[in-house]
Order: sequence, then C-alpha cells, then structure tokens
Amino acid sequence: VYYILPRSLHVNWPAPWMEVLAFSMWVAAEFSDIVRGALESVPKTQRESGLALGLNRLQLFRYVLLPQAVKLELPATINLATRVIKTTSLLMIINIMEVINVGQQIIEANNQQYPAGVFWVYGFIFILYFILDYPLSAWAKRLTAKN
Repeated sequence: VYYILPRSLHVNWPAPWMEVLAFSMWVAAEFSDIVRGALESVPKTQRESGLALGLNRLQLFRYVLLPQAVKLELPATINLATRVIKTTSLLMIINIMEVINVGQQIIEANNQQYPAGVFWVYGFIFILYFILDYPLSAWAKRLTAKN
C-alpha cells in the first residue's frame, strides 16, 4: 500500500494515512473471514429449524444465525485484536516510529554506558505489550465463560 498505491493511483498521502489504510484493509479482510467462518459454523439444523418455524431469511439471520455466530467468532476476534497490536512493529518498514524501533535506538545510544540495558529496555517493551494484550485476553475469557 505504501510503495505501490501512490504510484499506481497518483496519490501522495503521508505515511500515517497509508498505515491506517493498509491496517484497515488487513483487519477488514481478516474480520470478514472470521465472520464468514462463524456463520458457516452454525449447525445446518439451526438454519433448517428457523426456516421450519416460518422465519424469512432476514429473521433467520437476525434471530438464529447472528447470535450464535457472535459467540463462535469471539475468540478469533480477540485474537485478531491482539495480532493487530503486535503487528504494528511492521510499520517500521515505512519509517513510522514504533515501540521496538525506539527501544533499539535507546539501546544503541546507551550501549557503552549501560551494556545490561538491553534486558531492561526489552523488558519494558514486553510489559507495554502485556498491558495492552492481557486485558483483551482476560475480557475474552470472561465473555466466553458467560456463553
């Protein structure tokens, strides 16, 4: 998106806009596949039962398929959210400053004075990722326990 889209469509957007566009397209594609898989995972007997009750296609989707699909897609959706957070390190390719790149710069700038700083810098980065991802995992566990 960052290298090919501007040349082919003759647009000159800043890197952060291209980043948002690329991540939006990726997340949309991944999420649509999750939703498709969840809808296909609803047992065929549920569909047949809804049609036997006289539900039209919209009612079948709204009252039978969608509620069951949401429960089925929840773990994969939370997994996607954590993958999006962790994949931001790829943004370094288009020169967007991100956490690991900043950590590497800190290590390189202080390597002579603090050779053990690598452990502390990457440990801090780990804690940041953990702070972002753990609540999502705990929330998913709580939601799946309710269902």
